[in-house]
Amino acid sequence: MPTVRIEPSGFVARLQPGEPVLAGLHRCGFTVRQVGCRRGGCGICKLELVQGEVTYEKAVAGTVLTSDERASGTCLTCRAVPAGDITLHIDIEDVSAAPTGLLKYLNIAATGPDKE
Repeated sequence: MPTVRIEPSGFVARLQPGEPVLAGLHRCGFTVRQVGCRRGGCGICKLELVQGEVTYEKAVAGTVLTSDERASGTCLTCRAVPAGDITLHIDIEDVSAAPTGLLKYLNIAATGPDKE
């Protein structure tokens, strides 16, 4: 199971193999920004990939995620599938997690400065 770590909050989620990042984060109880189309057409879910690699099993238009953005570490989370463990940078005001009890129920780790 690929692990997605969110910095600087320290939240961690375990995704299912082949699961897109955004879908996995939502399944695990995380709310990330205001989400747009969820099909790779609007680009609102673009985030900075700090560590690791992602693949795109479905085509992504160059007008939504440019080659320069890909080269600089930007990923389109609604289509990006982790190729292993990854770390994303998400501004603290753009991410929130369900209560710790629910996170444990969903089988993910809720870690961070106040939860370690």
